[in-house]
Amino acid sequence: MGYVVTVISIIFVLIGGFFLFIVAPLVFIVSVFATEVQGAILSVVFAGLIMFIGGIAIILEDQKFGKGKQKKVKIGNYKIQKNHLMIIIIIVLFFSIPLYNNTIAPVTQENIDDTNQIVSEWDCTDSTMCIKKYPIANYGTQSRTCTNIYTNEEKVEESDCTLSWPDNALELNENKRIGIFSVTLNRIGFYKHQPYSFQDAEDVLRLDMTVENIGEITESFSTSSAAIIYGNQQYDTSYFINELDTSDLRPGVVRSGYILFKDVPNSISGEIRIDAGSAYWYSNDAHTYISKLYVFNVNI
Repeated sequence: MGYVVTVISIIFVLIGGFFLFIVAPLVFIVSVFATEVQGAILSVVFAGLIMFIGGIAIILEDQKFGKGKQKKVKIGNYKIQKNHLMIIIIIVLFFSIPLYNNTIAPVTQENIDDTNQIVSEWDCTDSTMCIKKYPIANYGTQSRTCTNIYTNEEKVEESDCTLSWPDNALELNENKRIGIFSVTLNRIGFYKHQPYSFQDAEDVLRLDMTVENIGEITESFSTSSAAIIYGNQQYDTSYFINELDTSDLRPGVVRSGYILFKDVPNSISGEIRIDAGSAYWYSNDAHTYISKLYVFNVNI
């Protein structure tokens, strides 16, 4: 744009006379920095104002001091008095300041990335709550309604969503009191488990439970025998990844935590059997050792 305006300025000089010769360099300097068409247009407009006011000033100067008594300076094919030249230079410098502020600066600001201000033609409501795909799944779907601001057309958008513990868990609150232990299944659901920082997290089935020793002797409740029975498949727990220590529970002691089951399908639903664990203790009444497996049948 700067080069185009320069060519125009040269044409003005050839056909317009001395004042445009003074203005042309200023037009070039401003237009070089202008990155928008309106910047160059404003440059030419200000140049015209400078030329007009400069001409008026010289006319007034001539009327006040008279002509021909001051030394003239030759520029190209033109001769001009020194005081006239100084007036033109002062006018050019005076208008250069607002010309810079009002032409170059706004153009620079317009180059700022404003893509975030783009307004969509669709006005959408907030998405609904994530609805689980299966009763204890950690993923599901959510939807929102969008209205076209121009046509009032409505559409429903559905997207996948994820749920994390305990939002995806199913409350069970199932309790069994057998022998010297009271076992409560609190909730069940899928859980992201990362055994080590260098391994990826994996989906495992998590069972939160509470164990209380309601007997009169210290005994252990074993979760190593815990399993999930679904259809004709059995999914065992791993003792090493459980977070429930129920060993050597003294009378009246309550412990809560969770046990994990690997490789359980995320689509599990319906009736399942949960073997929460087992206990082995001596019965004074029966005068023998008793072993019991704590079995729950739940519907999910």
